[in-house]
Amino acid sequence: MKKLFSLFLAIAMVAGVYAQGPGDVCSTAITAVLGNNTVGTLTYPSAFDGGAENAKWYKFTPTVSGVYVAKTCGQGVDTRGWVLTGTCTNYTIVAEGDDECELAPGDDTFATEMVWQATAGTTYYIVWDDAYANDGFVFDLSQSPFSFVNVKFQVDASQITVGAAGMYIGITAEDDLLPMTAEGNGIYSYTYTVLGGNTVKYIFINGEGGFETPPANCAPYDSNFELALRTYTVPNGNSIVPVVCFNQCTACGSQVQTYAVTLTVDMAFNELMGNVTSPNGVHVAGSFQSLIGATGDWQPGETPLTNIPGTTKYTRTVQLPDGNYEFKFLNGNDWGTDESVTDTVCGGAGGFGNNRFLEVNGGNVNIDVCFRYCVDCATVITETDDQALAAAVAVRPNPATSSTWLDVNFAQPTDINVHIVNSLGQTVYTATLTGISSQSTELNLSHIPAGVYQVVIRSDVSQTIRQLVVQK
Repeated sequence: MKKLFSLFLAIAMVAGVYAQGPGDVCSTAITAVLGNNTVGTLTYPSAFDGGAENAKWYKFTPTVSGVYVAKTCGQGVDTRGWVLTGTCTNYTIVAEGDDECELAPGDDTFATEMVWQATAGTTYYIVWDDAYANDGFVFDLSQSPFSFVNVKFQVDASQITVGAAGMYIGITAEDDLLPMTAEGNGIYSYTYTVLGGNTVKYIFINGEGGFETPPANCAPYDSNFELALRTYTVPNGNSIVPVVCFNQCTACGSQVQTYAVTLTVDMAFNELMGNVTSPNGVHVAGSFQSLIGATGDWQPGETPLTNIPGTTKYTRTVQLPDGNYEFKFLNGNDWGTDESVTDTVCGGAGGFGNNRFLEVNGGNVNIDVCFRYCVDCATVITETDDQALAAAVAVRPNPATSSTWLDVNFAQPTDINVHIVNSLGQTVYTATLTGISSQSTELNLSHIPAGVYQVVIRSDVSQTIRQLVVQK
């Protein structure tokens, strides 16, 4: 959303070592014209807001009443500004702008657009400052053919559990989330005043943090805000946007199709690295929980997974409609036990808090991964091989039958743990060797069935893996 700044409501008019020029202070404001106005480098210390130092001042007296727009869109300069009416010492802010439009097509929305209702014969001061840059730029001043209108946004939350804080709407042109009014039967509304002709980007929120993630065909992902945003082009007249179901493109109803989403996580590598699977169980938390009966989204202890007998895997199948979701597995039931997925293949830096991504798009989904990773645990184990440790160990004979030997040759006494892991990620043999440097240790394989195994040798700081074939 927009950057937040608190106004000091004071105009700095500094004299002395600085030579005042046109537009340097309010009293020397440059007369703006309809069309393009060139703003020179901002070098005079007369900033309107405490977050900046230098400013340029303009004034404009319209001959026709109406809606006027001052904007720096497409100029490549990060700007902010204010429109004032009154005198230089006694004024009222009628508009302000920061981050309403793009610096260039497809670029960040750091440019400024200020819109206000003007009265013929009244003088308005337009102030630009250097909070982010003092580079010169061009601003466009125009009379809009549109007028301010009211738009009523509506959402049906009857199919979710609404949080105690109620429903909100987030509009990208506004600093804060806007509370919606409950109208009954799960319908919530908010009436927004905006200039006709604008395109409003918005999102519905369950409580103060349960952002919806509707399908991309009605809410494409916006990289500037890192959210899936709905859009509405405002007509030049009051309007009511049709009711939509929370997290959906259409109205709620029995026709909403859901799909089986199976979420499975393997704790094998987590345990192999010396971590215990929590006695409080393995859970999942995400942006879909309110759709499956939880008290809200991102509830860490409300959606437990079930252990698959005889394995280190935990699973749960839920029914979800089409949509884009984010989630995390937890080794426990509270924040602080959640995983952090840094791999952008399935989440990572693109998601808030290194969450996982989930897309449901017209079919069932099956996710089967290793805790903290985007792939299965067998792949994780074979990819975490340390070359220095690898050079110091050997397994012989290989293939083996009833036993094999682990040869080590360390420069100094070292503690290592040895695990033999089967193709399901299960540990079938373990040993701890303390303070060894150069020796051979026999590994008993008499109880291990024939097959292909991974011998995982782990020190305090590194790990290496050897493939072992057991023959009977």
